[in-house]
Amino acid sequence: MDAQTFIIGLGNPGLQYSDTRHNAGLLLCDALMEHDRKLGGLTTWDTHKKTLQTSLLSHTTHRTMLVNLGCFMNVSGAPTRSILDYYKADPEIALIVAYDDLDLPLGTWKISRNKNASGHNGLQDIITHVGTKDFLRIRIGIDARTPDMRTHIAGRDYVLGHFTADERIALDGVFTEITDYVFISHNS
Repeated sequence: MDAQTFIIGLGNPGLQYSDTRHNAGLLLCDALMEHDRKLGGLTTWDTHKKTLQTSLLSHTTHRTMLVNLGCFMNVSGAPTRSILDYYKADPEIALIVAYDDLDLPLGTWKISRNKNASGHNGLQDIITHVGTKDFLRIRIGIDARTPDMRTHIAGRDYVLGHFTADERIALDGVFTEITDYVFISHNS
């Protein structure tokens, strides 16, 4: 079964990271699966090689596979390269990487391509292993810090922190927008 698009949700494995800001990409994949189920799909994670998980969305006419690499974010490059090689997929055509972006305010998101990693180690590892930065990204804004918080909380500590209830509501709104984008753009 050949997938034409791979949405790789970046995050860290383990319960301690499950609802952290750094796992926004993986949380988006869960939201996409949930939407597919609401449309009648039987979308679930299929596990391969102990930790890698994939799920083919049922309700997009353009074949779209969600991917949970099952590794720590900063070493996402090699498994990304492996899945693209396995499916003989061109990253410039088939790859979409979803990830948290501390440079965007919470409640916002952007689509970009062919940009530098801007300090995001997981994205940089993918660029290094895939050999190009020319692929699509879904950048999920996570910054809800006040100016005082920015002064006293390092970005690394902030991204590894858990979403508050209010932040999660804002994030779910973003996920609804992105879900609409994915299901509409992949049905045209």
